[in-house]
Amino acid sequence: MLTTCVILSPRWSTLAIVGGLLLVASLVVRLPLGVAPRPPMWFVSGFIGGCLGAWLGDGLELFLRVSTLALVVLWGSGLIAWVTPTASLAAALRFFLRPLRLLGAPVDQWSLVMASALRGLPMLRDQAQAVLDTAKLRLGQDMATLSLRGYARLSVDVITAILSATSRGAAETGRAMSMRGAIESQDGATRGARVRLGWVDVAVIAASLLGVAGIVACRLML
Repeated sequence: MLTTCVILSPRWSTLAIVGGLLLVASLVVRLPLGVAPRPPMWFVSGFIGGCLGAWLGDGLELFLRVSTLALVVLWGSGLIAWVTPTASLAAALRFFLRPLRLLGAPVDQWSLVMASALRGLPMLRDQAQAVLDTAKLRLGQDMATLSLRGYARLSVDVITAILSATSRGAAETGRAMSMRGAIESQDGATRGARVRLGWVDVAVIAASLLGVAGIVACRLML
């Protein structure tokens, strides 16, 4: 709900309310500072250059608002990934998409695909790291002297190799699951998983509803 409000109405009041809720949630779960990624120097310099260019073009306020919107969306997505076990996301997705069954949506199949995709993320990370290490060994010291065009070609080659290796691994995994009949058993396990709301979930839902109410109130008054 909050993400939808932020995207549909990216005003400063909306960003402030959602950002405040995310800050409170981060403090409540005692999220360590070490889990937050540190932006590289080229990103910081690019942001400063973008601010200067937007200021010269009289678009600094819009540039800062769009940057804040991206930060809030990434912050919320990262917070969900940091505090929620991977195995629980598929069951939670099935729980929240349950009303779409009235429209004939394949909710169980969507949750199964979600669970399989989440289990494949570690494989994707390993494949990407292996391809990057291979590229570094192949180029050696020549990598530091590459031009911008050379980096672009290298990026295309690396991304293509990662997608090829990941697709091959996903096809082999799916073939093995089909031969062992694990798809039906996983589907049954996903259906059998029950999502029970505790007091923490109720508090989060209440805070989200209050945030949405505050966004609507600010929208009507301002």
